[in-house]
Amino acid sequence: MDAVTYRISDDVDEEILRTGLDVDNLIANLDDAINAIDAKRVVIDSLAVMGLYAQDEFEKRTKILRLSKLLSMREVTSLVITEGQSADIGIKEFPMETFMFDGVLILRLDSETQKRRISIRKMRGTKHVIGSFKFTIGSNGIELSP
Repeated sequence: MDAVTYRISDDVDEEILRTGLDVDNLIANLDDAINAIDAKRVVIDSLAVMGLYAQDEFEKRTKILRLSKLLSMREVTSLVITEGQSADIGIKEFPMETFMFDGVLILRLDSETQKRRISIRKMRGTKHVIGSFKFTIGSNGIELSP
């Protein structure tokens, strides 16, 4: 599913375009799609855009929690992308997504070296390395380096 399908095809139903980013619509269509192709992995980009359709913070949290529950119930490995306020999340700043998903990865661009870096903010149920690592995306996929 692609929220911007209209960029690719001219025959998309206008009602689908109008409601395409709504989380309720996404959850229903996503559930059908997972079942139809027996999906093992799901990528959702971007959670921040879908949050724009919520009337208030409570509705936003409720809808994102429903999405998280669906992904968990379907036992798919999922990557849900959102925007952060800062790459340096302090002790007092915890975005709501931190509590709703099992793992949180932070991707950022090092302003001094202009190199991409990745760190694990949390990974529920497993031990993980603290710190950040340089990474590249190339023909061999994602490659990490110290």
